[in-house]
Amino acid sequence: MSRGDDNRPLEDDKKYMVLDNGDLLIRNIRWEDVGIYTYTAQNDLGSDMTLTFLYPVKP
Repeated sequence: MSRGDDNRPLEDDKKYMVLDNGDLLIRNIRWEDVGIYTYTAQNDLGSDMTLTFLYPVKP
């Protein structure tokens, strides 16, 4: 999993967590978190990638 155009990996386990169902949980979202997130899954059969854009809104 990575964020942004430079594909920096998400390494902060306290902030980012992939749930068992594949959802990405981002704790304590801030404006610095806004942007594109890329998820790549790989196994012996190949790989797949998906993109999403995070834009927090006021509840």
